Amino acid sequence: MRNIEEQLVEIEKRSSSIKRVRRQKKTSLGVFVCMAIIIAISSFVARMPVGSHEFGENLMFGSLVLSSPYLGYFIVGFISFLLGITFTMLCLHVQKHNRR
Repeated sequence: MRNIEEQLVEIEKRSSSIKRVRRQKKTSLGVFVCMAIIIAISSFVARMPVGSHEFGENLMFGSLVLSSPYLGYFIVGFISFLLGITFTMLCLHVQKHNRR
């Protein structure tokens, strides 16, 4: 039989391992959600019509990026960049939480 102190140590070890597994699941779910969003936006952009000039050839959009047929790729890249920043900040928050 173990005394109370040994039992408490074992309970703490088990509790920390369960918390670690839960954090890993949440992190992998976050990665999956980010990848799903990027793939969904990419598939949407792939179906967009490229270079449609409904309003005339000389319509100015005010930006070279907006008048380019590569607008969809720019949007996907920008959103992917933002998701990467968000995921990095989440990882840093989890790491800071683990240090406490």
